[in-house]
Amino acid sequence: METIVELSKKYGINAEYASAADYPVFRQGLAGLRVLVLSDQNTRRFAEPFSERLRR
Repeated sequence: METIVELSKKYGINAEYASAADYPVFRQGLAGLRVLVLSDQNTRRFAEPFSERLRR
């Protein structure tokens, strides 16, 4: 079974665990950029805490 890191490299995507210090690879790619996080009523409970972590 492939690890999340191996899958990320294999498919050219960034997949990180939420517990991995708040998505360090993702945040590094966004440094200095503005980000729009979209959600609907089903995903809002995940998007709001994620957005708060990005703001910090």
